[in-house]
Order: sequence, then C-alpha cells, then structure tokens
Amino acid sequence: MARSIEAVCLFLLLAVVGLRPLIAERYDSTTLEMTRALGLVEEASPTTTLLIDGVIMLAAVGWLLARALSGDRSYRRCGIEWGALIILLTAVVSCVAAGQQRLAVNGALDWLCCILLAVVLVQLLRDRWRIRLALCVVLASGVAQAVACFHQVHYSFEETEALYQEQRADIWSRQNVPLDSAQVELFENRMHSREAFGYLSHSNVAGAYLVLCGLTAAGLGLARWKAGATAAVRATSLVGFLVAAVVLAAAMLTHSRGALAGGAVAAGLCLFRLVYDNVCRRHARALFRYGWAALILVGVAVVGHGLYHGSLPGRSLSFRWHYWTASAQMVSDHPWTGVGSGNFGRHYLQYKPIASPEEVTNPHNFVVSAAAEWGLAGALGVLMMLYGASRVICLGGQAATVRERARPSEPRPSGGSRADWPSPSRAKMFGSGLLLAGMIFLVRVPLLGSDDPYHLYFETMLPLLSWAATFSLLIIAPIGSIATLITVMGFALVGFLLQDTINIATSVPPALTTVWACFSIVVAARYGEEESAPSRRIAAPIAAVCIAGVLLSACAAGIIVPAARANADLQDARRADSPTAALALYDRAADLDTWDSTALFEATRLLRGLAINGPEPKQAIDQAIRRIDTAIERDRFNIRLHREKNRCYSFRAGITKSEDDLTAAIAAAGMVFQLYPSDPASHVLLADAWAARGLAKLDGRDINQAIGHYEKALGIDDARPEWEVVRRLRPAERQALASRIEALRSAAETTTNQP
Repeated sequence: MARSIEAVCLFLLLAVVGLRPLIAERYDSTTLEMTRALGLVEEASPTTTLLIDGVIMLAAVGWLLARALSGDRSYRRCGIEWGALIILLTAVVSCVAAGQQRLAVNGALDWLCCILLAVVLVQLLRDRWRIRLALCVVLASGVAQAVACFHQVHYSFEETEALYQEQRADIWSRQNVPLDSAQVELFENRMHSREAFGYLSHSNVAGAYLVLCGLTAAGLGLARWKAGATAAVRATSLVGFLVAAVVLAAAMLTHSRGALAGGAVAAGLCLFRLVYDNVCRRHARALFRYGWAALILVGVAVVGHGLYHGSLPGRSLSFRWHYWTASAQMVSDHPWTGVGSGNFGRHYLQYKPIASPEEVTNPHNFVVSAAAEWGLAGALGVLMMLYGASRVICLGGQAATVRERARPSEPRPSGGSRADWPSPSRAKMFGSGLLLAGMIFLVRVPLLGSDDPYHLYFETMLPLLSWAATFSLLIIAPIGSIATLITVMGFALVGFLLQDTINIATSVPPALTTVWACFSIVVAARYGEEESAPSRRIAAPIAAVCIAGVLLSACAAGIIVPAARANADLQDARRADSPTAALALYDRAADLDTWDSTALFEATRLLRGLAINGPEPKQAIDQAIRRIDTAIERDRFNIRLHREKNRCYSFRAGITKSEDDLTAAIAAAGMVFQLYPSDPASHVLLADAWAARGLAKLDGRDINQAIGHYEKALGIDDARPEWEVVRRLRPAERQALASRIEALRSAAETTTNQP
C-alpha cells in the first residue's frame, strides 16, 4: 500500500514538472489590453497555478502518509530547510501587509510549493531508475520547448506579423492608442526582434530554461559515455549529446545573452572540475569556501562599480542597476514586511528615475526580488537556502552528521548498493512514459484556451510527438557515471542562478519548477552515490500527516476554491452576451474573492462605457464609482485603478457640474502622480484635473497649478537620456501641451482670483 501511494505521488510530481514548461501561467487574473484588442477572452489565469500548487501539496501529504504506513521514518536532508522556514514566515507577513493580497498569496504559495516539490522529490527519487525517469521528463519537456522555439522563428513569427499588419489599425484603435505612439513602436520592435520564447513568457526566461536543460542533457550524455563498457553502451550517450545540441540551438534563437553567458560560465567551471577531478575531491571543503568567497567578492565589486560610476557597463546592465537602486529605496521603506509577492511593479513606479525608461514588474535579480517582496529576512532565507543546498551538493557525505538508515520497505540487495539495483523491464519503462505523457497532455488540452479543434490538434500533436520521441530515446539506457551527472547538473544550476542575477526566470512558474526539479535530481543522485549520506528521522509521521492534511484543507478552502470560482465567473463575465449579465458575474466574482480587484475594475470600465453611451449616465457612473472605490481598498497601489477613478469623476463632473466631483478627480489624479512621479503622463493627468476645476470656477490658482504640471511634464520629457527616443513625447504631443499652456495663461489673466 505504501509503495503504491509513493508511486502515485511520484507520478503526480513528475507530471507537474513535465507540464508546467508547456503551458502559460500567471499569478494575476488581469486581461492584457492586446488580448482584448484581438478579441480573445481565454487566457492563463491564477486558477491553473493554484490547482498545480494543490497537486504538489496533495503529493506531499501522500508521501507523509506512505511513510506513516510503511514504518520508514527516514528523511533526506536537502540543505534548504531552514531557509525555506524563514521564507515561509516572511511570506506570511508580507501577504498580510501587501497592497494587493491576491497577488501576494498566489506568488508566495507557488514559490513555497516549488520548494516543497523539490523536498518531496528528493525523498521519492530513491534509486537510479526513478532518477532516470525524472531526468527524461525534464529533458523531454525541454525538447518540446525547443521545437516550439524553432517553429516560432521559422514559421509562426512571419505568419503572426503578416496578420498583424493586416489588422494593425483596428488592433490599436480598439485600445484607443494612436499609431504613432511609443506603445505601438515598442510592441513592433519586440515583434521584429524575432526572439523565440516558446511556451514561456519572455525570451530571456526561455533562454535560461533551455540552457539549463541543454547542459543537463550534455551531462547525461557525458555520464553515459564515461561509464560505457562497450561501444553499444557508449552509443546511447549520443542521444544525450543530440538532445543537448537541439536544446542549446533553440536557446540561441532566444537571443538571451545573459542565459548564454551563464551557460558558458557553467560549462567552463564544469570542464575545470572534470579535468582536475582528483584535486577537487581532495580539497572539496576548501574549494567550497573559496567558491562562496569568490561569489561574495564579485557581488561586492559589482555593487562598488555601480556606486562609483552610477551605472554598470553596457545599457542592459545599466538598466538593471536602476532597478536595483530603486529596489534599495523600496526595501528601505519596507524592510521587515516587503511589499508582497507580485507587488513589486506597483511600488517600483514611485522610485523609478527618469533615466530608467522601463516600467518593470521585477527587479531582475532573485535576491533583490526576495528583499523587496519579502523583506530583508526573505533575502536572508534565500541566501541560506543557496548555501545549504550548495553544501549538500558539493560536500555530500562530508556534511553529514547522521548515517542513512536502511529502509525496511526497500531492503538493499546483498552485495550491492542501491545504485546497483537492476533497471525495470522495458515494458515498465515505456509504460511509465505513456502514463506520464497522458497525464501531461490530457491536462494540457483544456489549458490551451481555445475551442478550435485544428488549433488544439496542432498545439497538442507537435509537442506530444517531440516529447514522446525524446523520452523513448533517453529512457532505454542507464544513467552511467552518477558523479559526472552530479557535476554537470550542479554547475548547470550555478549557471542558471548566475544569469538570474540579471533575469526574471525564478519568478516564472515553469522555469522555477524545472530548477527545483533539477536540484532534487542532483541531491537524490548525491545520496545514491554515497553509502554514507546526511539524513534525519521523521519523529511523528502520523502527526505530520494530520498537520499537513489540515494545512492542505485550509489552503483549498480559503485560497484555491474561492479563487477558482471567482476566476470562472470572471471568464464568463468577459464572454457574457449582455452588460446586465456581465455585471452580475463580475459582482459575484468580486464577492467570492475578496482579495482581488480585477472583477471590480472591469465592472467599472463596463459601467463607464454604459454611462457614455447609455440612457442613464449618472446612475451608471455612480455604480462605477462605488466599484472602483472598493477595488482601490483591495489594491491601493494599483495606478490604473486611480486613473480609472479620475476618469469616472471627470465624467460625472461633466454631468453634475459639481465642484466636489472636480475635486475628487483632482484627488484621484494626485494619487496617480504620487504613485508615478517621474512620468510626464502623470503630470498631464493632474494638470487636466486642475485645469478643469480652474476653468469651471474661473480660479487663477487652479489654472496656475495646471500650468505648472504641464510645464513639469515637458521638463521631465526633456530630462530623458539622449538615446531614449521611443518613449519621448511626440512633436504633436509637445505642441498640444504648449498650446494648452498658452491657452491657460490667457484664461488666468482674465480671472479675478489670480494669486
């Protein structure tokens, strides 16, 4: 019974590892403007991520139950436990203090569940067959990702661009965006770059993921080559090298220089380690200390260069420096609580200098991200996990204090180690692959967000065939030299983390899950390599099962189910045939999920549209204002909510001619300005609000306030870096502001209330 439960848990977790890189996930439920403009309503929602997290927690409870039933109390220490505990505590605190709690809860829960996945996989990967199975799943999904990148570059990008050119004017008109705006130019620049991203959110993330998978495949090929006793056995290593070549070639298509540089550093370190293997083994502890010392020195040197010069070499790294210096101010304001997972972008605008043009939602450094979102203690937890994990991987048994105990559920064969256990039959090998493929791709179909059978067929068969072919080729041969595999995969993880000091891959669920899966494979292989390995005992497995079951039930009832039901209503509201039905669904979604502001925001936009075009404008706009006020209570640092509130009160003032409405519009625009003071558009919005009240009251003081903000907008635009030409105000926009200033000056001269 216990072995069956463990097998189910293992397959559930491996299905998660294989599925996540092949689907789109998001922590929030916001619909992208471009998605709306294209007429699409189905897209990734938090429900997918939350359900996957629920599966991970269920597998963890199942593993504890299996241990309780079997009498096996052993626990393989991973080195990340104390750091993970600190992250758990800081994440809870940050969720309570966050301005947008739904994002904070979703992001923190997923990060913690990915850590939990790694811990449980280390316990379940107890022999070479299971390790080989996990490797094949990771690499099969990597090849499917690579195939998607090749398809994008050689086919779909061209087709998409042709379709976009046909509908270009309509697409942007539906968003009320002029064709000569910076938004259009930025979008088209990104489209013309032809940077492959596969199924992931960004080309840099795809590059980091593919380099990690490519180096892992190379490590598997090298491990088989070194252990091959015959030509036939060594020939199987060519499959690993072939997979590595395919995946790394796809990584080149992403044009991610950071990912490729990180991979090159990892390859160089790995080559040094393999060439000087005996020396490294003899001086493992010293090299471990020197490695950490070198990382600290490099970090200090980077920070010192940035502080001295005010930037880093190259425009891309200078952008990162601006993100980090702004993040330092954010951490200074929120040192103990952080701003909450996923909330960085809402706060970053307050600190963003005009010299940094990009409005990012992540600081592009996983340690800085932890400090900003979880506070200083959260960053400490991440560093503790890194240190503990690297210590277990690098030192293995040298870091142990307790010898691993034999497991009564799996007696070791006499005369051999667990690593020497015979492989299962080929029928079991391919049966496992068939089961995993079914679990992954049957679940994936409804997550594609389409009802078109041709689209579903193509989007399923292409990755399925590449996945199945890769799995079948890799599974038939043993791993080979486990020490070689550990070495290459360990340095592959180092390369991934190095590039993520300037990237966002650890904030994207598919990449994060794959990293933790690779970590669990390395640690499990480290245990299999040594007769003596660090382990602990689970003191009270029955109590652990009960506590874990209660926590799972609480998460399901308090987090997963309400969010899933609310997102279902949200999707239905977007597809509703009538405004009345849509509003009812929006309101129900808002009531089901009292943390999320998305349903209230979209209901507000719908009601404002009805006010503009409907028969009862005041009634509709009053309902819109009530909803946007509630949305702001749930998400007070979301700048677009305050912009929408300004629009609502400005429209209402046009109906009521009320000074109170004009004042409320000024207050909303003032919040926009506070949240994003370095944006010319914030000054223009506030100036428009002051001008509206000044002209209505013939008040020279208000008019002069408007003039001052218009001039400030022009001054901020002039202060942009010389090389920044895309985001600058267009000549027509500058001329319009200048004309507005002259008109207001003339109006101010005619008023009797000049200061």
